[in-house]
Parts: sequence; C-alpha cells; structure tokens
Amino acid sequence: MTTFIQNDDQASRRLKIALSLWLGYFLLIGLADWFFGNLNPQIFNYYAALIGVAGLVLLFVLIPFNSPKLENLKLPVSMIILAVVPSLLVHVMAKYAYGSNLFSPEGMTLRITPALLIGVLLVSRQYNLGMVIAFCLTPAVANLIGIWLPRPAGGFRPLQPPPPLLNGYLVTFIQTACLLLVGYFVSQLITNLRKQGASLEEANFKLRLQASTREELTISQERNRMARELHDTLAHTLTGLTVQLQAVGAYVDIDPQQAKQMVEESLTSARSGLHATRRALKDLRAAPLEDLGLVLAIREFAVSVEERNPNLDASVNIHEPFPNLAPQVSQCLYRIAQEAISNVDYHSGASNFAVELSANSEVAELTITDNGIGFDPDAVLAGHWGLQGMQERAKLVNGALLIESQPNQGTTISVSIPLTSVNGQNKE
Repeated sequence: MTTFIQNDDQASRRLKIALSLWLGYFLLIGLADWFFGNLNPQIFNYYAALIGVAGLVLLFVLIPFNSPKLENLKLPVSMIILAVVPSLLVHVMAKYAYGSNLFSPEGMTLRITPALLIGVLLVSRQYNLGMVIAFCLTPAVANLIGIWLPRPAGGFRPLQPPPPLLNGYLVTFIQTACLLLVGYFVSQLITNLRKQGASLEEANFKLRLQASTREELTISQERNRMARELHDTLAHTLTGLTVQLQAVGAYVDIDPQQAKQMVEESLTSARSGLHATRRALKDLRAAPLEDLGLVLAIREFAVSVEERNPNLDASVNIHEPFPNLAPQVSQCLYRIAQEAISNVDYHSGASNFAVELSANSEVAELTITDNGIGFDPDAVLAGHWGLQGMQERAKLVNGALLIESQPNQGTTISVSIPLTSVNGQNKE
C-alpha cells in the first residue's frame, strides 16, 4: 500500500493551523486545570512543558528551508512529536508527583485526546489509512512505555500510591479506540472525496473534448450553411456573367453596338447580384428571427419578397395560438422557409405562393406552395444545393422534408419536425 503525501502550500497551511490549535488547546486546558487544581505547580509544569514543545514545533514549521527534503520532513516530524510527547510526558510527570484523582495519569491521558484528534484529522487528510492507523497506535505505545517506566530513585516520593495498572490499560484502550474510529471514518471520507475528485476531473476532460468536437462540427455546419445561402445569389450571378461575357467576346468584332449593350446588361446583372449577395450575408445572422420570433420573421420575409417582385402575390397563414419552439427548430423552419420562398422568387416564375405554418405539443409543420413552372424533383435535387440544404437542415432536428412538383404544375415543399425528439435532445 503506497502512501499519499500532498506537498503544497495548502498542506503547509493546514499543518500550521493544526499546530496553532494544538498550542491553543493546551494553553486553555492548562489554565483551567491550574486554577481548579488550587494553583498546583506540578500541573503548571506539565502544561508549560507541553506548550513549550508545541511552540518549538510550530517554530520549526514556520522556518523556511531551501531543501525540499527538509520541507517534506516538517509534517512527519510534527506528527511524531504530537503523537508521542503528550502521552509520554503524562507518565514522566506522574512518576514525581500525584495529585487528586482529577489529575491522575488516566485523567491527563483523556485530556490530551482532543489534541490527538487534531493530529488524526491532519494525518487522514495527508496520508492513507495505513499511516492513520500507525499514528493512532503511536500514543498507545507511548502510554504503555510510560506505564512501565520505573520510579525515580533517591529523594522523589509520590504523594499517593500509583493507580492500578488496569486503569492505565483501560484508558489507553479507550483513547486508542476513539482515535482509530475517528481516523477510519475520516480516512474513508477523504478517500471517497479523492475518488470523486478524480472522477470529476475525468468528466471535465471528456466534456472539454466533447465541447471541442461540437465546436468543430458547428463550424463545419456553419460553413455548409454559408455555402447554401450564397449558392443562389453569388453563384447564379457569376454564372450569368460568365455566359454574358462569353457572348460579348463573340460580338465585339462582329457587332460592337450589340456587344456594348450586352456589357451594360452584364453590369446590371452584376449590381443586382451584388445587392442580393449583401442581403444574403446580412440574413446569415438570422437577425429577423432573433428580433421578431419565428412567426413574424417568416411573415416579414414573405412580405418583403412580395414587395420586391410586383408580379408575385403572397399568402401567409399561421395557425394560432403558436407555441414557443426550441431555438434549433425555429432556426430550421425559418431557413427552410427563406430558401423555399427565395426559390419561388428567383426560379419558379409563379404569380403567387402560400405559406402555412402550424405547431402543437408534438409536431411543427411548414408548407410552401406556388403555382410556378415546377420541375422534376428526381432530376433537379441531386445538383441543387438549396434543396439539398433544406433536407440537411430538416435531418439535423430529426425532421422530414417532402418536395412535390411536376413541370408546369407548381411546387409544394413541406417539412414536419417531431418536437418530442428535439426536446429529448435538449435535455441531454
């Protein structure tokens, strides 16, 4: 069994506090015994010796040493003195003078037990159970040695006969049992606290690792989201400019006037694309969702598209009362609505579109319908980042996205998100 010693500033401070308590305890109990003992000089001498030893040990602990080995010796040396000197000094003094039963060796042995408990607490904090047991047994050994110390020869005569040996053994047993009992429970408590501390440290490490992983995933998802948001603005604009500039190159020598007109059209497309890109970058923060909430944000976006395109009419139907949704659900619904309505504006050629939003305690549903030119979902979905992005968003919250469309028959995009599964993830 290995011994655990914690050599740090906290351990040194605990040792100084323990020795100060030891010194204070002997000072107070000594004053009380001296007054109640009719100012018996033997009692004064006994406690004066204890206080002197305690003061010397405290001075030894307060002296700084340059050598780490000497610093490490402060604790064990102090504990040995604390375990041996008070117990042994009782019997040394008892060989020279006996007082009343109140100041018998048995009574004095019991008096020093609280001071020994201070040492038990400190040893339990710094060492393992084996060292705690050794500390608790050391006063018992000192007591047994003191009991069998020979009387001094010559002129020293006790004031009364020594007590029976059985009393000394019994008191030693009681003191040792108390120390062992307290030491065992405190040591077990400290051991459990150390195990819990190690478990908490391991859990914190796992949490930090998990947080780092989630941060990387969030960054990756955010990059994908930015790619989806910019696809239908910047990518479309650059594609159109490429085609127009290729045409300009073909007409510049054949028909300069037509080439000039095409350059003007390219500049108009570039300005329009720049405006759309700035709007998309602004919308990446989802400020309307944060400021207005899901219902008003979707309604406002639909109205803004209607105002921007005079040939397009919008209808927004929100089923009231509408509950508060988890942030990731609101974000998903808003982004899908934003992408679907933008597709209606840019690609569908529709004259009207309708948005329907509803939610209850179990599911949230969003449907966007238009009367545009439609498309073949199987043929378009594989190469359309916007539609793929909507599907990915729905999957992130365990939702299902359904796209229904046929050429010249309009398009319906609907998403359903089970709220029970999302709430369960939030709790975890």
